[in-house]
Amino acid sequence: MVSRKLVGGALALTLALAGCSASTTPEASPSGAPALDGTFTVYASLGVTGALSGIAGANVDALNAAAAAINEAGGINGAEVKIVVGDDGADPTKAATLLQEQLDAGPIDFVVAGNTSNVGLAMLPILTREGIISSGQQAAINDPATYPYHFGFLIPNKVQTAAMVLKVQDEGYKKVAMLHANDANGTAVADTYRTLFADAGIDFIDESFNPTDVDMTAQLQRLQAQDPDVLIMSGLGSVAGYMLQSRTKIGWDIPTLGHTDLGTTNLAAISGEADWDNVQVMTFAVMNPEAKRSAGFDQLVAALKDSGSKFDQSMAQYSVMWDILWTAKYAFEKAGSSDADAVAKEYESMNIKATDDGPYTFLPAIKYTPENHQLNTTPEESMVFIKPGPFVDGIVSAE
Repeated sequence: MVSRKLVGGALALTLALAGCSASTTPEASPSGAPALDGTFTVYASLGVTGALSGIAGANVDALNAAAAAINEAGGINGAEVKIVVGDDGADPTKAATLLQEQLDAGPIDFVVAGNTSNVGLAMLPILTREGIISSGQQAAINDPATYPYHFGFLIPNKVQTAAMVLKVQDEGYKKVAMLHANDANGTAVADTYRTLFADAGIDFIDESFNPTDVDMTAQLQRLQAQDPDVLIMSGLGSVAGYMLQSRTKIGWDIPTLGHTDLGTTNLAAISGEADWDNVQVMTFAVMNPEAKRSAGFDQLVAALKDSGSKFDQSMAQYSVMWDILWTAKYAFEKAGSSDADAVAKEYESMNIKATDDGPYTFLPAIKYTPENHQLNTTPEESMVFIKPGPFVDGIVSAE
């Protein structure tokens, strides 16, 4: 097996299999699973410390679970999947530095390029130069001409925001206020909403905050003074709690709709029931308590419980990373190699249909095109609105 030297600041999470063989034809291991030949290194840049540590911890748990399941199923092109995590602390500069250090230490086959657009944008020039396939949750990145090897695993902004516009129209609201972060993600989401609401003839006003802010009362008061009909909130991780608490602080009980960053945050861990008055959050279909589950979903849940995972984040944060790795397995094996151009072509023609007995958990279908390197889907098949509440196995309880 090829060894990999870990860089300083990176946490190695190696999933060992017994009986690795040097033969090109895997032999049966004592456990009955095939012995794997070589290593398929997945480098995941995630903020395992800092404001996004809870989300990143869930991401790491799911990547480990997926790697173990994939290795049990023969690995990727016969190679053992190995997860190496770089703790970028959600800092783009640190993410780029750690990535370069990891590249200097040894080859990388596939990269999870962070869980924010800022981090992804810092990494992608390096990944493009090196010809490395990557994926991740980057709402602001969809540029196949500039980044031909990156395939985002997130419902595109235009699909998420279209679902929100439909909700606003159905409720009869005429003036929308929005509170969002001033980072790449938040700005991209707000810009998309601004255009869509203008096209729908609905007034739109917004205020922004720094992702490090812990109090948004001033921004909310400025929005309140303009007398909107509904408030949309967008912010990932702990800032979601600060927004809701600030709304409670000023006593504003306006109907409030959370963007999907709120919808994939465990709001019960960072806010209280009093903060959820008149609040609904938009989230991904996998978070629907009534959704039909695949065998892969059940396998993921069992693996998380068996591994001792805290399992305290939204199911979407686990589901996305699980599916990212299974999708990579599909593309690399269809290509039959790790050649980036060949694998990218397989992604661009991909149209995986999720089945009841298959491994995929997040969407009914996983599709990309040469023009669109984000998931191709519709609001109806991918988005739902739910009330906040405590998570049970990563999903808000239906009871």
